[in-house]
Amino acid sequence: MTTIIVHGTAAAAEPWYYNSWSDGGFCRALADALIRAVGTEDVWKINGTPVSEVPELNPPRSLSTGRIGQISQRHGFFIWSGDYTGTTRLMAGRDLAKYLSVIANITNEPIRVVAHSHGCNVLKAASTSKQLDPKVYIDRAVFLACPHMSGTGTGEILYPLNPTKFGKIGNFYSERDMVVKNIANKFATPAGYKMEVSESSFIDSDINSEYVYENYSMRAPTELSDKQVHGWLHSEAMAYTIGWRREGYKLTNNKCSYSSSVKDRQQTPLQAGINPQSSSETILWQTLKPPRLASDTIPIETSSFG
Repeated sequence: MTTIIVHGTAAAAEPWYYNSWSDGGFCRALADALIRAVGTEDVWKINGTPVSEVPELNPPRSLSTGRIGQISQRHGFFIWSGDYTGTTRLMAGRDLAKYLSVIANITNEPIRVVAHSHGCNVLKAASTSKQLDPKVYIDRAVFLACPHMSGTGTGEILYPLNPTKFGKIGNFYSERDMVVKNIANKFATPAGYKMEVSESSFIDSDINSEYVYENYSMRAPTELSDKQVHGWLHSEAMAYTIGWRREGYKLTNNKCSYSSSVKDRQQTPLQAGINPQSSSETILWQTLKPPRLASDTIPIETSSFG
């Protein structure tokens, strides 16, 4: 696979989504979890090559051509302004569509996108953009703390996604997340929408897209404030949680790969704070130990995330 990460509002300058390779970093934890789960990692890599070394993602600029052929990137990593307006998110969706289209034309690898906060809505917007190449198909997507937006009293979906462009979407949230509950809905809605007020929720209310979602309620550490929970959802612990999903195995002893000190202990899903809300598919987890077939695992045919 090729895995890219989309940041949220006011996070363009933060390193967590592209340059967090030291101990405790999101990228490092995600890559390490993938290596332990499937033997290899693909975070910000295309055909095994880091995006910073992929010419197609770093088109040259000149005084004569200016930004012709340019895509929204910094050293090959996708970036958007992170501004607070809905119109900006729609524009970022167009830019992400261009970025994904470049990737789809240089690799046949499945594409995985991990997005946080309004970065999830940017990805939704990209899936419906006219700039998206028909080749683009997002085999796996992970939404972390997504504020699913709709019009107050109308139910109109502000950022509808195109479900045919996705395999599965894991939607991870915490009901303590004050940003999603009380702040995200204060941001401006996209131009062209009739409603002036919007509301956000933890789960997408779009009935046309519900079949692509698996929703997971996460119990955040009690020492965090409700406002801090939003950032915790792109922490090292969450990177391990989403990265340990392993195709082909199901744990039968209720152990999983999350704890506040991920590398040191195992917990049951209830202790770990994982409360799966999806009944459509079996929930798959990998233990903290290297992947293996043992008495606590059984093979199964399908999985949601690999």
